[in-house]
Amino acid sequence: MPFNFVEIKDINGDSLTLSGAEHKHVTKVMRHKKGDRLSLTDGAGLVYDCIITRAGNKDSSFEIITTRRNVGEPQRKVTMAIGMSTASKFDQILQMCVEVGVSAFAPVLTAKSKVRLEEADKIQRKLNRWREVIKSALKQSERSRLPEIAPPQSLENFLTNSRLTNSQRDSRTEIGKLIAEPSAGNAETTQGLQIMSDPSQPLIILVGPESGFTPEEITLASENGFTPFKVGQSVLRAETAAVSLASLALLTH
Repeated sequence: MPFNFVEIKDINGDSLTLSGAEHKHVTKVMRHKKGDRLSLTDGAGLVYDCIITRAGNKDSSFEIITTRRNVGEPQRKVTMAIGMSTASKFDQILQMCVEVGVSAFAPVLTAKSKVRLEEADKIQRKLNRWREVIKSALKQSERSRLPEIAPPQSLENFLTNSRLTNSQRDSRTEIGKLIAEPSAGNAETTQGLQIMSDPSQPLIILVGPESGFTPEEITLASENGFTPFKVGQSVLRAETAAVSLASLALLTH
């Protein structure tokens, strides 16, 4: 059964309370009643196996029976940087990648992106919607850590930040970096497979929007440590490439 979500502020010792949308989902949609058992995650790594002690009109109360840590979480941290696409496709990428086990997302604006940076209030609305998509996928896939999603940024800023992050880490835990590119050569793809095959190494995967990256963007990414990587012999849609790469990195070890 998929997990439900509980805010940390609503957990008190060996009990917790649900209200709002989560309460309605549990009691109205799923029709759970007093005495039913179900599991809830706080999105911070803990899962609470509970029994319903009260199902009211506005909220419901639970007794915590057992607590589990890091349920459904992969050992490897994968960050998926995604060239922004149309809303439905971007939401689909988030959903599928959360289910596979991606830990963080970075929306990036590229030359061929069909969206542009907008006013602060519109950006915040997008982030709020994306977080709801991520939360829903987290519950469906029975994971316990809510993946992070950064505000949209230009590709140039993202690449600069990824270079700084890498330089600040111990060389023994250097971050692997891959960029999805259908024209990648055999030598580059072989190197990419080596990066992909090390489950102890954190990984950043950069995937373009529907129309891919420009040659200048590929060059810029390569200059910042990203290895071009081709997924199979056919040209994949952006959403297919994203989930395929995430699956290779997370589900084959």
